[in-house]
Amino acid sequence: MSWLPALPLLLLWLASGSVRAETGALPLPEPPADARPGECYGLVYVPPGYSSRSERVEIAPAGERIEVVPAVYEWVEETRRLPAGRVRRIVTPAKFETIEETVAVPARRREVPVPASYRTVEERLPGEPRTVLKPGRGLPGQEDAAIFCLVEAPGSEQLIERRVLVRPAGSRTVTEPAGSKRIRRQKLIEPAVTEWVDAPARTVTRRVKQLVTPAGERRVPVPAQYAERVHRVLTTPGHAEWQPILCADNLSPSLLRELQRRLSDQGYYRGPIDGRLGGATAQAIRQFQTIEELPAGPLSAQTLQALGLTPAGNY
Repeated sequence: MSWLPALPLLLLWLASGSVRAETGALPLPEPPADARPGECYGLVYVPPGYSSRSERVEIAPAGERIEVVPAVYEWVEETRRLPAGRVRRIVTPAKFETIEETVAVPARRREVPVPASYRTVEERLPGEPRTVLKPGRGLPGQEDAAIFCLVEAPGSEQLIERRVLVRPAGSRTVTEPAGSKRIRRQKLIEPAVTEWVDAPARTVTRRVKQLVTPAGERRVPVPAQYAERVHRVLTTPGHAEWQPILCADNLSPSLLRELQRRLSDQGYYRGPIDGRLGGATAQAIRQFQTIEELPAGPLSAQTLQALGLTPAGNY
């Protein structure tokens, strides 16, 4: 069996880390020991299997929160005894009027800030070199062998933009000419008239705000916080294996028509239902295997079962 049809699959297998690129031929699994004449086998890449595991993770430890307790006040009535004596009493309040007047403003000089000026320039930076996978050529007589080489290729240039200072920030002097402005002010017309009078002893009652409880603080315990986190655990690594497949020798036109019909019903195939294995049918099979997370590669038994088909069915 030629290795050339398996080149895209082997590239995927090599990129997955399941094998190691070496100088020379690519190591492959041994063919099945129970293979019988008339059967077809293909090298199929089986994707890795994962299981989900959830665990309770502490995201914030337990601690304390300090809360401020405000002070508490209450209104009370307070009585004071005022002795007899002379008190000052305003008989007539002062009178004012608003007037407008013109005042001279002398010339002055002041500093005005000038912001910095920038411009945007483009700069090309060389890219980092990268390692790429290239198909290799075998020795004479080994043209069909699967050989791959890792080579270093130059990275693509990056175009970046940066700001360049054209003129730093500074200031400039501005001269303001002399002038005048109108202002408004209060002018006293008549002063207040007061007198001193004799006041007898008396009792005065007033409401005052009295402190009941001073401000303080209290410590409130804060429990720890937890979250459920789900981890994906690798249960089965991705690998390549030989599996029974249907090829051009054992794929009947009736089964192929039913295969095209099933792929068309699920939106993967848009070509004619003609029982011919063409590029559109092969592309639809690859898309179905990718979406349904089936082993990638030839038309395996798992792919047929996922479509509800069997190789020996009546179609």
